Amino acid sequence: MEWFGVGGLEAAVVMPFTLELARLSPEDFVVEILLRDLQVRAVLVGENFRFGHRQAGDVKLLRELGMRHGFEVVVIPPVIYRGEIVSSTAIRKAITAGDVTHAARLLGRPFVLTGEVVTGTGTGRRFTFPTLNCLPSRSCCLAAAFT
Repeated sequence: MEWFGVGGLEAAVVMPFTLELARLSPEDFVVEILLRDLQVRAVLVGENFRFGHRQAGDVKLLRELGMRHGFEVVVIPPVIYRGEIVSSTAIRKAITAGDVTHAARLLGRPFVLTGEVVTGTGTGRRFTFPTLNCLPSRSCCLAAAFT
């Protein structure tokens, strides 16, 4: 959340990614979350944005829903770093491969993992140093800029 502030964002809405949220159709997501709850006037998305149950919604549908419900949809072109499209998939791939340096380059900031510290099996303690076990948080984060 601190990085949002650094980027000039004034507010962010963090929603738990629940089964109920995951089951919303694209239309229901727009009506219930974007319009009713957040009262959006504009939505910024990437070219390959997908939303709604089973990722059934795409940019074309979001634009149609925006025209129907009176909000603007702005499509942001991809960010490219050294010939690679910066995406959450590319960042997760780098992290999974243990290349946190590359993940940080794609993020444009250091990679950090946050979550609740939990008790582990004690394996690290039996070797050279104890380890920290972190239960990562799973949330859906919607960020909003206000002027």
